[in-house]
Amino acid sequence: MLPPFEKYVGRMPGWVKHFFLATYIERLTFKITSRCDEFVYIDGFSGPWKSDADDFEDTSFGIALLALRQAKATWKRIRNRDVRMTALLVEKSPAAYARLDTVKAKFPDIDIRTFKGDFVELIPALIAAIPANAFTFILIDPKGYAIDMKAVAPLLARPRTEAVFNFMFDFINRASDHPDPLVTAHLDRLMPDSGWRERLAATVREGETATRPARRKRELVDAFSDTLRRIGAYPYVLETPVYFPLADRTFYSLIYATRSAIGLEVFRDCQVATLLEQESRRGQGCSVLLIEA
Repeated sequence: MLPPFEKYVGRMPGWVKHFFLATYIERLTFKITSRCDEFVYIDGFSGPWKSDADDFEDTSFGIALLALRQAKATWKRIRNRDVRMTALLVEKSPAAYARLDTVKAKFPDIDIRTFKGDFVELIPALIAAIPANAFTFILIDPKGYAIDMKAVAPLLARPRTEAVFNFMFDFINRASDHPDPLVTAHLDRLMPDSGWRERLAATVREGETATRPARRKRELVDAFSDTLRRIGAYPYVLETPVYFPLADRTFYSLIYATRSAIGLEVFRDCQVATLLEQESRRGQGCSVLLIEA
């Protein structure tokens, strides 16, 4: 369930992201809990940021919690099944965490555990908090790109797990040409052993000036997708691009990873719906683009 579009004035990329999450998580939770009694949602960078809703309905974790609640109530009503829903929410900022910690009282029907600290450093604690037989959906939506993917690998590689990573393409694209090696070192940790430098260098050698921006984008997204595929043993890794509101350029990419052909089918349906929604909404209510989407 999404809040009204009017709440996203100046946050068009945020609307597209939340439209995808709401569409996908609602279908995912019903499909998975039809045969699984435990479902875990993990949000590595919860916030909340710029939310003015009491139930956090305009945040990623708020959208997920509402989907979990709906699925839990439905199975209880139609089959008298008690599905255990768990949410593990992580936030590093003290101010944001203070708000995040209040969410537990608003969703007493869901086992919500909040973690204050760095997502990567908390990976062992998150793994320990996942019930052994649970299906896990992970959202990794950082405000930047300083993520050590090798450190995240033990979480991503768990069985019965799917993930969506917000690949901040516009920032990463600019950082990839930065002269400071400390900046590009972050990309080495984000896309380890992917050959991202060589991939970008090839776009220069081929001399296709007119098509180079699109090629750069494809090479960077592919480099990260290959990383996710390798460290998580995901046979299916796909992208949904989120564009600038008033330009035909990618702002960020939602990278989805699954081991399930059924999950892939559900994703494809949601991807098409999201791209159609994005095209119909572009230019609406977005006179100012806020980076904190």
